[in-house]
Amino acid sequence: EKARLPEERVQLYHRAVNTLMDTWNQWRARPAADVGGVSLPLNRLVRVWGAVAEWTRRGRNTGVVHREELKRELVRVLTEQEFDDDDAEATAESYLRAAANRAGLLEERGPSVFAFWHPTFEEFLAAVELSTPAADTTRRLLSLRGDPRWREVILLAVGYLGVVRREQETATEVVRSLMTAEPGPLEDIFYPHLLLAAACVADDVGVKRSLAEEVIRRLAAVLAE
Repeated sequence: EKARLPEERVQLYHRAVNTLMDTWNQWRARPAADVGGVSLPLNRLVRVWGAVAEWTRRGRNTGVVHREELKRELVRVLTEQEFDDDDAEATAESYLRAAANRAGLLEERGPSVFAFWHPTFEEFLAAVELSTPAADTTRRLLSLRGDPRWREVILLAVGYLGVVRREQETATEVVRSLMTAEPGPLEDIFYPHLLLAAACVADDVGVKRSLAEEVIRRLAAVLAE
């Protein structure tokens, strides 16, 4: 569109995912892929695949999932979120068929085997899921704080709150909790929670300046020791 690319990568991923989702909807409506069901509006499509991305992140270290298993999870999410009360199975099938034709965020890696094009898409969509609703973000991220596989997802989740949704207060409180809540026995030795908060600040996730300065002061104290 000849516009400047966003400086914050979370905005770039947000724009890229929305563009690919829009393409997915166009392919899903083609005769070869349209087997019934509904064409989901963009905001719902992101929510559905956000839930799927979190599921694959938790249970699939390789990121690869069998078609039937993926379809069952899609049907479950569509039904639970009440996005398709009539024929969730047909809706899931139509999006998988479009993905098999290289439209959307998934690709068919082999016969009946799918994966996200790149881990970035899985990480970003999982981050959207973990930060929706915003009030539950702190609780959901704290349980993942010690797992290095979720570090990028945590950074993107806070960035999604602070930069994309412009919820600066919430993003600030989430980062503060990541730094201070339940410090654990290793915090005074290796400072993993302080370093995670510092990574959030360095990633320009939209937190208040007062918290950024507090993080810097704590880092300075560690260096002084």
